[in-house]
Amino acid sequence: MAAEGLILEIQRGTLHDGPGMRTTVFLKGCSLRCAWCHNPASIKREPEQRKRMQNNQLIEETAGYSMDSDSLISLVKRDLKWFSSTGGGLTLSGGEPLLQSQFVCEVLEKARSSGIHCCIETSGAVSRESLEQCLPYVDLWLYDWKHSNETELRQWTRANLDTIRNNLNFILDRGGQVVLRLPLIPGVNDTEEHWTTIGDIGKHPNILAVEILPYHAWGRLLWEEVGRPLPPDFRVPEKDQINQWILILENLLPQGKLKNRI
Repeated sequence: MAAEGLILEIQRGTLHDGPGMRTTVFLKGCSLRCAWCHNPASIKREPEQRKRMQNNQLIEETAGYSMDSDSLISLVKRDLKWFSSTGGGLTLSGGEPLLQSQFVCEVLEKARSSGIHCCIETSGAVSRESLEQCLPYVDLWLYDWKHSNETELRQWTRANLDTIRNNLNFILDRGGQVVLRLPLIPGVNDTEEHWTTIGDIGKHPNILAVEILPYHAWGRLLWEEVGRPLPPDFRVPEKDQINQWILILENLLPQGKLKNRI
């Protein structure tokens, strides 16, 4: 019997979740509680009610539904022509997809057997067993590196830096290819310690690229849709500040590794 997973949303034709044109599957459930989360409906590990405005009408719906791996792969295969012509594929995101590792690994294995390029976006705040289970089926890891200070990381996300660092090293040491993704929030993680750490990590040959993801406020009101209090009102970075971040990282990283899409 095919494993079942809890899906939040499936987006076809995405362009920023790995190479080429992709089908991105957002799974429900997250191990972190990032204060700047832009997808709060993905946090809980069970379906929940969501209220949102659509065409000037208030719509109430259930966020989260079950799907088995065979059904998901059948849907993904509809985009094989896109994948072939653009070098794209399947990306599993969240939330934290590796919290559903049995389902995720089954999906990845079936996708790979159909010649589909596979990415996982992860925070690394997961068990080592889930990484080991899925590692053989992942072509590219999109690894979110949120902070380089243990105290600050725990304060803003409830994560453990040692777990995240050790899991990244585990992937790299076993030949996994990684794009390091940097959610950057002014006054939170744009620090010298963070830049220096990223510069050191980025020298590893299996870190293919480093991407800057500047904070945006688009997801802030989504917290109200699922009945949660509004998060802190972080400052959206100005273009000059983003350019300064880019300059700093270009000077710290090997040439060509910084891939900003701003």
